[in-house]
Amino acid sequence: MKNLVNNLPDHEQDLEKALELLKKVTKGIKWYEDVAKPIPSSKILLYVSTVDAVLGIVADLSESRFEIRDILEEHYTKQYVKNPKLGKKLFVTEYEKLHKPYDKVKNKCFDLLSKLDVDGKIVEKLAA
Repeated sequence: MKNLVNNLPDHEQDLEKALELLKKVTKGIKWYEDVAKPIPSSKILLYVSTVDAVLGIVADLSESRFEIRDILEEHYTKQYVKNPKLGKKLFVTEYEKLHKPYDKVKNKCFDLLSKLDVDGKIVEKLAA
């Protein structure tokens, strides 16, 4: 099982780049807040499209973690057949650990999108 987990793609650098891009968006928003100016609609559109793109990329990167869910769960179920509660707990812990770096970036994206695009209309237009 360790082999399966160890063979998952390493996206650490990609996630760091994504966080750096999100930091730039956050810095831009903060600048407008500091000077007490409304963010121009063109900047909001740029920020929202950037954050939305980062979210999509990170979601694609995390697919490899979703793909092994059933195999991982089966492994823990078989390994802890005499203690299924422990097996389930260990599976959930391992699975959450695999997703944690991706979830961190995704959650930052959702936070920014909810701040920039409260009603979701910009993202909706981008998706159309």
